[in-house]
Amino acid sequence: MHRHHKPRRRIGMPKGLLQYISLKLIQREPMSGSEIMESMEEYTGWRPSPGSMYPLLSNLQERDLIEPLDGGEAGLKRFKL
Repeated sequence: MHRHHKPRRRIGMPKGLLQYISLKLIQREPMSGSEIMESMEEYTGWRPSPGSMYPLLSNLQERDLIEPLDGGEAGLKRFKL
């Protein structure tokens, strides 16, 4: 009997893990949202979407967990703890 397999659906990170990893990366060095996404893809094989990353960074900033780094490159907003 031949079984038909459904294509596997890619599942994102478990809730809260994106925040945790983002904070750990920023703790090591100031990073922008795009740099965080690149690092996550490099280490995990999964790249968060901008629709997940930037609202998260905004939320972390509103909660005073991160702040923009002064004097960064033009057009690139890096954050520090």
